[in-house]
Amino acid sequence: MSRPTLRGALGPALSFTLGLLLASPARGQEPCAAATAGSELAQHLTELDVAFGELDEVRFRQAQAATSRSVRCLGERLSTGQITALYRAEALTAFLDREPARAVAALRSLVEISPGYVLSDEIAPPGHPLRTYYDIAVGSPRVPGRPLARPRSGWIEVDGTAQGQAPVDRPYLFQRMDRAGKVVQSQLVAAGQSPDAYEAVDARARAEARAPGSREQQLEVRLLATAGVAALASGGLYLAAQQRSGEFWSPATPSSELPALRTQTNTLGWLSAGTGAVAISTGAAALLVGRW
Repeated sequence: MSRPTLRGALGPALSFTLGLLLASPARGQEPCAAATAGSELAQHLTELDVAFGELDEVRFRQAQAATSRSVRCLGERLSTGQITALYRAEALTAFLDREPARAVAALRSLVEISPGYVLSDEIAPPGHPLRTYYDIAVGSPRVPGRPLARPRSGWIEVDGTAQGQAPVDRPYLFQRMDRAGKVVQSQLVAAGQSPDAYEAVDARARAEARAPGSREQQLEVRLLATAGVAALASGGLYLAAQQRSGEFWSPATPSSELPALRTQTNTLGWLSAGTGAVAISTGAAALLVGRW
């Protein structure tokens, strides 16, 4: 959790962009041995929070992997509080992965379902970059969602609410229920991506999903969504860096606070540069995908 260097800021940005270009939603994962209860997921999320607060990255990664498996194998609906904790975990993971745009997107999902949520000092003490990400998330405008195909049986819930639309600019919890209300598909879908395939009632929608070029169209949407979130994050980080810089050069600032302000300014500057690289490269890639 040390301060990113120039290489540490730009390297992950470029690799993140390449990952978006080459990766697709996870498929063919190991089948679940048994359905996961919401209480089991809550235990993993608590362990993740504790590990983050104690700066124990090994424990954190173990808890994060257990959380991912639990989400995929969920056998019940989640409460608003559990979904909020899930998005907080996603934001913390993105922070450790040095992916500011992904962290902002996760926090946007968090504040969407829990508008009054407040970051605790144990998770993000004053001056922590996560607080800047949170401010950016709160100030970000809403983006219209896109329709989800209606399943052949049962219904779909997004973030714990039955609806027919999914966000495109932030992650969301996708859960598909059968007619009896049992969870048959559960997935934390990344910003701009689509859930795993399922039987839809609309034959035309199924045909379009298999039509040539649909994968390119989906990739274009994912890239544009990522570029938009990254641009917002980069701008917010830059403004925060300018604010810290102004405080550093202010004659009224006590000399004892200068080292911390210098560190915060440099960190925010590198993060802004890295996130800006993501916005530019993914935006350019989206134009190329859309053209060809």
